[in-house]
Amino acid sequence: MYAKTEQESLVQLAAWQELASNLIEATAAHAIRWNESSHESFRQGLTDILTQLKSDPSSSSVQASAGAASQSIEAYQRDTQEYIDTSLIELQDMIRMLMASITDVQKEYGDSAGGLLQIQERIQQTRTVDDLRVAKADLFRALSRLRDLASEGKQKSSDLVQSLQDRVRVLEQSASSVADSSAEGSRNLATSPRALAPDEEPAARGSVEPPRRAVQPKEQLDSVTGLPDKDAVTEALRNLPPSRKGMYLSVFYLKRMEYLNARFGDEIGDEVLVFCSELITSRMIRPTDRLYRWRGPSFCALLEREDALPGVRSEIRRNIGPRLGFERANGSLMLSIGVAADVLSVGERTVEELLQEIERFLVLPATRS
Repeated sequence: MYAKTEQESLVQLAAWQELASNLIEATAAHAIRWNESSHESFRQGLTDILTQLKSDPSSSSVQASAGAASQSIEAYQRDTQEYIDTSLIELQDMIRMLMASITDVQKEYGDSAGGLLQIQERIQQTRTVDDLRVAKADLFRALSRLRDLASEGKQKSSDLVQSLQDRVRVLEQSASSVADSSAEGSRNLATSPRALAPDEEPAARGSVEPPRRAVQPKEQLDSVTGLPDKDAVTEALRNLPPSRKGMYLSVFYLKRMEYLNARFGDEIGDEVLVFCSELITSRMIRPTDRLYRWRGPSFCALLEREDALPGVRSEIRRNIGPRLGFERANGSLMLSIGVAADVLSVGERTVEELLQEIERFLVLPATRS
């Protein structure tokens, strides 16, 4: 009777082992391939788990392999979802940029069309040579303006398309960092003897506890824009990794805000700050970047780019330019806001040196004029 029971247990164990093996093989074969490196690392991790399972045909091995495979699958699913969410945000930003560009073009040409209609009305009322001369001059200026708009629009469109193409290329490459994380997680899970029970301490079986993300202190947010404040960017600079290649600190200063506040009131000034911060975010800030409110009418951003410093400065000139157009939602006020911007290469500079560079830029006469 005992021999029969033992034989049945062995048959059940073999069946469970085969079932677990088939499930792991099927998961590896049909996993979503969103990134080649991450996908291969995930498959290799499951293959290692499968090898361990087949080398130790025991009930504890089946349980350990099932637990490790479950954790590996969950990690890969999280990485996949994170990649999808990040890509969607980036694509939505690109669509907003395109829509904003189309709206600007429509407005500019709409204003020109209105001017031409006024000239047409004056021509219809022309009775003297002087009136005719004035009408011709107005028409010449209007046509010159249209020509300039067409030229500027062509250049802006070209710059915008180039910028969006650059962002798409970065988006395609952005999965590599997620792939590295997924690969490391798969290797760690593959070497785990078995999954931990909810109430089990890691030291009880001599394993190494998985690394836990440190709890970050709550950032202080600017009350007007909702952005992290000056202390937050200082802390971010202090926490940068030793390898800072491709890290840049950009500074933006909105000109004549004191005048706008004095003339239109602080409420309008706050609206302009919020509008400009959102515009800078939509045109410049990628998922790996962060925009901060420095002080007064100034912002700074930590940027991660593959380009050298001249390329990053060119990107800011294309996307931000020397002026930003502000219009209240009800159309009661339209303003043109001057913007001064600069980019610093983080490199090997100390935090104190970077902070001094920011302050030096903000007090320059050329910045504030």
